[in-house]
Amino acid sequence: MKMLFKALLLGSSALFLVNACRSRCCEDPGVVRIPSSDASAPELIWMITRATSGATPTSSIAPYSGENISITVRRTETVRVFLMARDEQSGIRRVRSTCGFGQNCSSGSAVIFYDGILPEYDQRPTRMRECGVVEWSLPEYSIDTQRGCPPGMSLAELIYALEGTAENNKGGTATSNLLIFVVP
Repeated sequence: MKMLFKALLLGSSALFLVNACRSRCCEDPGVVRIPSSDASAPELIWMITRATSGATPTSSIAPYSGENISITVRRTETVRVFLMARDEQSGIRRVRSTCGFGQNCSSGSAVIFYDGILPEYDQRPTRMRECGVVEWSLPEYSIDTQRGCPPGMSLAELIYALEGTAENNKGGTATSNLLIFVVP
């Protein structure tokens, strides 16, 4: 009886340790153990896909990182943008992005200004206390490069402004601004 009790005790202890290890980031390469301190900020990357149609269709995807980024796209392109946050030291706690646009239509001396906002994305990928996800991406923004003007007016300017922020599990933050200029 004593041997059976010891075997059961050892078996349940081993099961507890295996389950504890799973909850502590032991097996998943997509998570990292949150350290006691981390002075670094997460990395923010704007992933931008561009595609054209026609006789010779082309498409590309390019990463952009930095605090202030400006790119120019053509009205004939289909453009999609999403924000990715990465932190290999303490993992991602929160990622947020906002997007707005400004458009000017003109005809002679008459000018009409339009502006608008796209949905805000604000996500917290996990509530784990010991582990954090290494990378997190927000849903994409479709950039409407073919926004029209009223009859008799032509597009003078179309600009999209996006802001992204990320926070890691130790409070480090990063911000990145992306301007997309749409040209004929």
